[in-house]
Amino acid sequence: MTIQNVKYLRLNNFRFSIVILHFEIFILNFHEQN
Repeated sequence: MTIQNVKYLRLNNFRFSIVILHFEIFILNFHEQN
């Protein structure tokens, strides 16, 4: 794998982690309201 591929994969993993984090926070807030 080239360095560019590694950087691209790391960036995708980072974005994916952020999406999951926001999703979990959204669910927690939703449950607290009910």
